[in-house]
Amino acid sequence: MLNVELLKTLDREYVQQLINLANKCRQEEDLSTAIACYRRILWLQPQRASIYLQLGNIFNQQQQVERAMEAYQQAITLQPAQPAWVYQTLGKLLQQQQHDTEAISVYQQAIALDPQSPAWVYHNLGNLLNQQEQYDRAIAIYQQLIELVPHNAAEIQIKIGDIFTKQAKFFAAKAAYEKARTLRTLLNINQIIRFIHKYFVTDVSPLNIDILDNGCEPTGRQLVLLAEQTQGRVVGTNVCWGFPDQSVKHRRFNNEFYWMDGQNLTFSNGSFNLVISLNVLEHVPNPAKYLQECFRVMRPGGFGYFSWYPIWSGATGHHVHPDMVSRTAQQLGIKPPNYSLDGSSIPRWGHLLFSPSEMLSFLIEEKQYDPALAEWMKDYIYYGNNINRWFWRDVWQAFQNIPWNLIEIDHRPGNLQVEPKILKQLLEKYGISDDFQICGATIIVQK
Repeated sequence: MLNVELLKTLDREYVQQLINLANKCRQEEDLSTAIACYRRILWLQPQRASIYLQLGNIFNQQQQVERAMEAYQQAITLQPAQPAWVYQTLGKLLQQQQHDTEAISVYQQAIALDPQSPAWVYHNLGNLLNQQEQYDRAIAIYQQLIELVPHNAAEIQIKIGDIFTKQAKFFAAKAAYEKARTLRTLLNINQIIRFIHKYFVTDVSPLNIDILDNGCEPTGRQLVLLAEQTQGRVVGTNVCWGFPDQSVKHRRFNNEFYWMDGQNLTFSNGSFNLVISLNVLEHVPNPAKYLQECFRVMRPGGFGYFSWYPIWSGATGHHVHPDMVSRTAQQLGIKPPNYSLDGSSIPRWGHLLFSPSEMLSFLIEEKQYDPALAEWMKDYIYYGNNINRWFWRDVWQAFQNIPWNLIEIDHRPGNLQVEPKILKQLLEKYGISDDFQICGATIIVQK
């Protein structure tokens, strides 16, 4: 009679051999053999939750969504205390298959396991609750999202405002929209104030420097806050309709506003100690000419502060933001869609890989957006004159062509990884592979 312990030892060794073979096959992209190995292991040891996870990962990689969901769900059934990423991945797959109720439950479990779950989990959960008209719960999730990613607080407040509008809570909606505008202003201006304190503030008081905001926020809200930092001139230029007489609502005694093309400034050489540019470089037709003008009007020793997002070659370079979609939907007289920031409304880098007709089909057929709204989005992305569609390397070259000193460079978000499949497609289409992770930047220069 065979020794039972010997049989167990032989089984363990055999299973380990199968695991090693499966791992090797995955490295060599022989996924069918890897799957066969994992299935053999489960025939021998059907309670191995970790093997179901490996199967789920392979099926997910192969875009076999139903089989991936089945594997992940089996792993959770066998061992509920899975890492949060398992619930996050399963929730996303359930959402893709429009199993919204199940996705809500799974996302909630993911957040319970890890309150620091990626922002897209909160965003997707909030959107699903919003779709199911669970408005109070959606608002609660959106508020948690604001705490998690404060730099997106303005866009999220707009979603909260849209919910209040659906509920006919118009005063609450107005307050939410106003808060969104204020948050956006404060986020921008706080960057500049920190910069001024770092590079200009000395023991001499009060500060007396002249500042140009080349392409300023049209209501004057930002420049009022900036004007409180100096007794010098604080000047704003813009070419938007009605600027400055009809659009400027806020001003201080040392504020000046001019309707002026930022690429063709009429100020004298060396007029300003500091030239700032916030979320402008993606809009101007010729960034190189714009930067040259900024350099010309800086005083020797003066600084330039340039911060912008997104860049056309980045993941969301299409520049179609939630507030724009919501506003356009209202103008068209249709219900605002639950536009997502996670790259599913317009897939990350989709604007670089889709043709205009493919984008239109995707928005109408896959996302089921109203055709009029989808047409507007397609035209804005590919034909609108509000974005310049310069790649990161083109803008960076323009910076390097000007004889100023580069003081600080911060790419944001520099940690966004391009999936290998997407990177391969981008490389095949554009012949380059090093532009696409840089979605925005802050660059500080000195003349």
